[in-house]
Amino acid sequence: EHLRSVGRAAKGVNAMFVDATKGEGLVGMAIVPRGGELFGSAGSDPDTDADESGSQELDDSVDSSASLLFVTQNGIGKRVPITEFRQTKRGGKGVIGCKFRAKDDRLVSVLGLGMEGEGSEELLLASQGGLVNRFHLHHISLLSRSATGSTILKLNDGDIVRSVALAGKNDEDLVE
Repeated sequence: EHLRSVGRAAKGVNAMFVDATKGEGLVGMAIVPRGGELFGSAGSDPDTDADESGSQELDDSVDSSASLLFVTQNGIGKRVPITEFRQTKRGGKGVIGCKFRAKDDRLVSVLGLGMEGEGSEELLLASQGGLVNRFHLHHISLLSRSATGSTILKLNDGDIVRSVALAGKNDEDLVE
């Protein structure tokens, strides 16, 4: 509704305000389906249902298993229910989804889980030093937005997480 079709030569619109002077940047994106009107009831009007800030609360029809997975370079991770995030209009600042334990920690990946019937049940993590770990997603705690998370990959000194990928339960070509 808030994004219009534009020609090839058009620049598009700002989806989110990011202040690069403060070290902010986009790390990932997840497409949240609107099936069954994910962000409000079927007959809702985003302009009348929104609060003063232009935000809209998620309703109870959201699948409780849908969540976002946050992974930091220091091997800290957590899952946050999608219902913890409100919908904002384009060009907004967004909301904090992950807090860090250390000042030097950075977000490596944000992945959407349980959306549109995704069947990925395992996570692959790879570090700069060559350490690779594969485990089930249910081992990662489901926490609130304000929580820092728990250690999901124990790293050697000076090593950092570089890559995060979802793997399906039956991805035989990944297992040897």
